[in-house]
Formats: sequence, structure tokens, C-alpha cells
Amino acid sequence: MFPFDNSLTIGEMQDITRHESERVVAVTGGKVSDIGLINEICMDLYTQIEREVGCRFSCVKRNDLADVHEFIDSYEPPLCLMKRIKEYERKDN
Repeated sequence: MFPFDNSLTIGEMQDITRHESERVVAVTGGKVSDIGLINEICMDLYTQIEREVGCRFSCVKRNDLADVHEFIDSYEPPLCLMKRIKEYERKDN
């Protein structure tokens, strides 16, 4: 048995990335077009996942896959990013 047998496939990593993108759209209401803010939210989500599973995103193991998706579903941006999202929405209206 090879040590990388429990590693995610490219398809599984793409599914995580797609799921993260969907969650970012959900938490921003799909109304934020500021790429800098969107990138900050994405980076925070990646950082939180890494903290939850205890390794870099690229090293997530298959047995952690369900937990990663569950975490993405429940992700909420920290207060500082929520304030910026709300400011953006106010400014845009």
C-alpha cells in the first residue's frame, strides 16, 4: 500500500473548490463583485479548513473529505469580513 492512497483525487479537490465557491456566493448573497473581498473570504475559508483538519488544503486526506464538506456548508465569515460585505452591499444600493 502506497502512502498516498488516502490522498484526494483531482476530481475530489475540484469538488471542494466548487463547493467553496458556492458557499462564498451564498455568504455574500451573490451581490459582491469586489474581487479583493471575494479573495479574502476564500482565503479565510481555506485557512479555516486547514485549521479544522490540521494540514494544508493540498494534504487533506480522503477520510476527512466529508468533514471538509460539512465545514464548508456551515462556514460563516468572521465579523470583520461580514462588516465589509454589508458595507459593500450598502454602497452598491
